[in-house]
Amino acid sequence: MVGVSDQEHDLYIVSWGLAAFAGLAIGLAPQQARSQEASPPPPAPPSFVEVPGLREFSGQLLVRPVQESAWISRGFSAAQANGASAAARRLLSRQALRVLPLTDIHVVALAPGETEAARCAELMSTGLYEFAEPDWIVYPARGPGETRPDDPSQLAQWQNTRIKATNAWNGFTGDGSITCAFVDTGVDLTHPDLAPMLVPGFNSVTNLTQGAGGQVSDVNGHGTSVAGAAAAMGNNFSGGSGVCWTARIMPIRATNYASGSAFMSNILYGASWAAFNGAKVVSVSYAGIESPSVEPTGQVIMQSYGGLLIWAAGNTSSNLSGFDYPSITIVGSTDVNDALAWDTSYGRAIDVMAPGVNVYIPTLGGGYAFKSGTSFAAPIAAGVLALAWSAAPTMTPAQAMTALYQSCNPLEVVSEFNNTGWGRVNAQGAVELARGTPVPWDLECCTR
Repeated sequence: MVGVSDQEHDLYIVSWGLAAFAGLAIGLAPQQARSQEASPPPPAPPSFVEVPGLREFSGQLLVRPVQESAWISRGFSAAQANGASAAARRLLSRQALRVLPLTDIHVVALAPGETEAARCAELMSTGLYEFAEPDWIVYPARGPGETRPDDPSQLAQWQNTRIKATNAWNGFTGDGSITCAFVDTGVDLTHPDLAPMLVPGFNSVTNLTQGAGGQVSDVNGHGTSVAGAAAAMGNNFSGGSGVCWTARIMPIRATNYASGSAFMSNILYGASWAAFNGAKVVSVSYAGIESPSVEPTGQVIMQSYGGLLIWAAGNTSSNLSGFDYPSITIVGSTDVNDALAWDTSYGRAIDVMAPGVNVYIPTLGGGYAFKSGTSFAAPIAAGVLALAWSAAPTMTPAQAMTALYQSCNPLEVVSEFNNTGWGRVNAQGAVELARGTPVPWDLECCTR
């Protein structure tokens, strides 16, 4: 074709190919083809708006081709589905950087002069893609306030009492069999409440394991607090305790920036790597939960690797009612009275709530501090999940998720469209539900 770019030529070939596939489908399966013709066109991609300090453009995209199984469900033959899939990949190949494991999410660079919105709209107009969105640079989902008291103590950790972790510990403290991964800014490798619990980690930016030189020490401080909220070592006469204080901590550093900002692709890759390498619980405390790339990653972690992915809801007071991810546990934040944190996101997407206002947790440099945000609610929920799973290690991911959800204290009528999901997590209830037996209770467990 004269006067068109290679990219325009590819788009023309793709469009022609899809028309041909549709024609074949009409000849081979008239009823299915007619139903396909009656289907509405794919929705236009949303407007992409940067929010400095929350999500920013990176010059890269995350793109997922329509899967072959989806083409077949629309009436295409296996050969036609394979052809459509191949066309989608050819169109991306010139600018593709990598493909995230098992999710078929392609990380694609923008060409000079291209914008995220224009390129995504162009790709989605072909009908070949499930989604195309910016590979956002996202930031840790921390809250605004932090104060440092003089005397670190388990008694200051009101969050553990509120979720009845102190009750649960009276009957069960875990057996060390569960590994929790924290995809974040790294971990303080010398913190006295974290160092004894560490297992080798991974740097998803450099694609290096810790053993091969991958750096996992904390570049920001956020990751240390996140890991400690869930799994700080307990019963060691130092500091406080995480919810599951016998769990192993796998540090997954998804950023090399002191700001803590990370590419979504590096977060997703780190999460998948962690589950593939033995983490049963994978916790992410970053913005970006609205990204459609999150659910396929959760599916792979749950269905292929036997783990579960937990993600912070964010601190933007957003109503997350436009989506609901069945493979992801999304966590909102509550205060000491079980009221919603003033800045927590809420809505249909929320699965559980957990303490996240002035929770007392480890900090970079070996100390403790009061911190706020869904960044810390998410790992507290992850700690409850780890404790319950450790109590019944033969549970499937679906059973472990059920134990976490059904043991919650409801904050409102539980329904698909409420704002707080199943309610605020309850460690004692989760352990009891997992084991099928009550946990004995006495006052000493709360003052240890």
